[in-house]
Amino acid sequence: MHLEIGTVSSLGVDQGELRAFIGEHWHHQIALTVENFYEWQFTASPDNAGIDNTVVVIDKLGNIHGFCGLNDRKFFLEGQPFKGAELTTWIHSEKARGQYAIAVLQFLKKRYDVLIGTGISDSAWPLYLHSGFKIVAKLPRFVRVFDWKALKNCADITPLGRRILRNTGSVEEVTFSSTPTTLEDCEELVKQFRVAFNGLSRSPEHLRWRYERHPYFNYEINRVTSKGSDGLLVLRYEHKYSEGLKFVHVIDLIGAPNVIPAMISCAEQKALAYGASFIDMTSTASLHAAATWTRGWTSILDEPMVRIPNRFYPIEQRVPPTTSMTLWSRHNMDSLLDLGKLCFTKGDCDLDRPTMNFLIEHKLI
Repeated sequence: MHLEIGTVSSLGVDQGELRAFIGEHWHHQIALTVENFYEWQFTASPDNAGIDNTVVVIDKLGNIHGFCGLNDRKFFLEGQPFKGAELTTWIHSEKARGQYAIAVLQFLKKRYDVLIGTGISDSAWPLYLHSGFKIVAKLPRFVRVFDWKALKNCADITPLGRRILRNTGSVEEVTFSSTPTTLEDCEELVKQFRVAFNGLSRSPEHLRWRYERHPYFNYEINRVTSKGSDGLLVLRYEHKYSEGLKFVHVIDLIGAPNVIPAMISCAEQKALAYGASFIDMTSTASLHAAATWTRGWTSILDEPMVRIPNRFYPIEQRVPPTTSMTLWSRHNMDSLLDLGKLCFTKGDCDLDRPTMNFLIEHKLI
């Protein structure tokens, strides 16, 4: 069977038919089958500008046999912009499974300078490694637990874990001020971020698309000021009504490195005021790890006696409760693999994508 690889826009594939293919071949209901979410994810971002560059595999009759979701997004490596893409869900029909996977990756490598994705399945690992990608098996995730008793039905906290949570030690006070803000005046903070970290673009245009125009999630954006520097703190508040749980996700930290401890302290105060049982943050950046770990947060990778799920719709207790990442660059691969300088957070790729269970429980569809 001859199959052709291309993009949705270049091959003229109907998005409705593609969403139907996704719904038929994915192993559970998925938000990508919802029209407005699909369009926001793959065509509305600034770098896509209405063009759907999602990769599809079709036969000569136009039948769809494969789908690799992505959206274009510049990647800054050592301060220089490169053509990048965030990879999301990868789906193949039974007829095409395994046949064209490596060909799809080679197709992507010809089109982009940097590729990055998360949630790599065991079956996909050999395909990525064979194609020159590297895999981070377990992304760093940090959790600050305020009320472990509220988590007893969904978390796995050993007696030692409970003692660790009670003994956070002395935490240095951080003086800061914070005000709710929009993303109209953040170019200088974005420049400071680019100097300090390698990572996907956080241009003002991208941030507005990502955090102000999301079709389902509401994000709180605060400008935090400390020691003469400013930063943008992006949070998302959760209330899982079926379990009576409240928790907060740190989605993004943007600005000068010296304001990171203040942003973490601000996030803690916001979570406590909300009545959250815990707050969490996923990030590869070593500066983020230092700021949280020293303030009594738990490292999911290094302190397994405290396991807080990273998936709540539905609740899934994975070991460890985090996910994986794959990455590739045509240039400066050594710089890309400097994971301490790479700033990859929950706001990147599809780490903060709504599930159908979330949409249903919150009556959004």
